[in-house]
Amino acid sequence: LQTGWTPVLMAMLISSGGGLIMDHAVEHFKGFTVFSPVMNGAGGNLVAIQASRMTTYLHSMTNSLLGTFPQGEDQVCMLPCAAICGGWKTCGSMPAPHAPISRILLVLLVPGQIIFVYTICVLNSDVMPTPLFLLAYTLASFCQVFLLLYLCQILVYWMWSRGSDP
Repeated sequence: LQTGWTPVLMAMLISSGGGLIMDHAVEHFKGFTVFSPVMNGAGGNLVAIQASRMTTYLHSMTNSLLGTFPQGEDQVCMLPCAAICGGWKTCGSMPAPHAPISRILLVLLVPGQIIFVYTICVLNSDVMPTPLFLLAYTLASFCQVFLLLYLCQILVYWMWSRGSDP
C-alpha cells in the first residue's frame, strides 16, 4: 500500500477534470455528449493495451532491470513518425518494436468507432449524426489515439528510465 499511488491519483485528477468539462458540454451540446465517453473510453483502452505491452516487453528484454533498456532503444524521446510508423524506410533507422502494434491499434480504432456510433444511434433514436459528423468524429478519434500512442511511448520509456515500473 505504500507504492503505486501516483497513477491512481493522476487518473482521479484527470477523470475529475474530464467530468467538469463534460458537465459544461452537456449544457451546450445536448444530443452529442453521448459520444464523448465512447471516444475517450476507446482511446484510453487502446493506449492502456499498448502501455501494458510495452511494459511487458521492457520486463522481458531487460530481465526486469528497471532503468535499463534493450540494445539500441535507450532513447526516451522520439519523433511521432518513428513511434507510430517506425520500421518503414522513410521514418528513419531507429528501432521501433512497438510501432507495428500502434498501427494495428489505429486501424482497429476506425471500424470500432463506426460500430459504436451505429450502436448509439440504434439505442438512442434522438441522435442521428450526419456523414460529416461521422467523418469528423472518426478523424478526431484517430488524431486523439495517435497522440495518445505517441505520448504512451514517451511516458513508458521515461518512467522506465527513472526506475519506475509503468
